[in-house]
Amino acid sequence: MNTLETVSGARSALHASPAEASSLAPATASLLSRATLAAPLLGVALGAGLLGSSAASVKRAGAATLGVSVGAAIARWQLGRLFTWQPEYRVEFEYGRLEIRRYAHQIHAETTVEDATWEDGLNEGFLRLAAYIFGGNQESRTMAMTAPVLTTVTLGSSGRRRVAKAWKPPSVADLDQLNGRTSRNMVFVMPGDTSLDQLPQPNSDDVHLHGVPPRRMAVLAFRGRYGGDLPAQKRNELLFLLKCAGLKAASEVWFAAYDGPSTLPFLRRNEVMVELAD
Repeated sequence: MNTLETVSGARSALHASPAEASSLAPATASLLSRATLAAPLLGVALGAGLLGSSAASVKRAGAATLGVSVGAAIARWQLGRLFTWQPEYRVEFEYGRLEIRRYAHQIHAETTVEDATWEDGLNEGFLRLAAYIFGGNQESRTMAMTAPVLTTVTLGSSGRRRVAKAWKPPSVADLDQLNGRTSRNMVFVMPGDTSLDQLPQPNSDDVHLHGVPPRRMAVLAFRGRYGGDLPAQKRNELLFLLKCAGLKAASEVWFAAYDGPSTLPFLRRNEVMVELAD
């Protein structure tokens, strides 16, 4: 029995997903998202209208309505992930800040950006996948955004010519190489109430749909920016903790972004995760 299994037995059996792992049905999440966008805007319009009244009491009510509505709009803007569908997971146990999760079957829309730095891969990959869900498909169908957006944090070549090699488990590496030019995969997880044959085919050959079987993942959560060195640093930290726990990686490390770039860095929910070998 490895260290992590011993710790888990001493702590507890399986427990429910944290609150941030959305348990809402995709349709409910979509409805709630639209409602929480519309309500503050209606409140702003109402408050502005009341401010135009000649009665002092009505003006005070208008100012109060306007203030609350603006505050609600800012909160909705910064915490949009709370109203966005996310794949459910079950936490098996924790080892310090390392969390071991079980994910059910998923459907991924995936693209590969070749010869890209970390930030170029984020930008180009997102544009391709966003085009797909916002109508760039054979049915011109618009689909709801989900969270998180997943991107591989892989070893780059730092300008040197890459040679094709058999896949090896990821290991702690230099930050410049992790941020250097390499192939980077990005994924949007499709809503949980859809099957592969229900999804429209992408217009672009660069976007592919495929099913992913249930997985066991090791996850490290953090706040902050997802540009620069931070994701690469957290990747290395995740792999170090994994080694300390006596567990083995069975995939590349993925960076998971739950918030958009307009969310303040200290409010963002970020994670690095890797599939575990059973």
